Amino acid sequence: MLLSLQATELSGPTRFILQFGADAVVIEPKALRDHLAKTLKAMVAKY
Repeated sequence: MLLSLQATELSGPTRFILQFGADAVVIEPKALRDHLAKTLKAMVAKY
């Protein structure tokens, strides 16, 4: 599935993408990919 979203900030789309777990891949924009990676690293650090 290919999904396109328009957003003014990154936290909402990040939460939405996380619902798909390891099946999700963010193609672009790079800022969203980076934000998602930072969020995931922070989650992993807790465990």
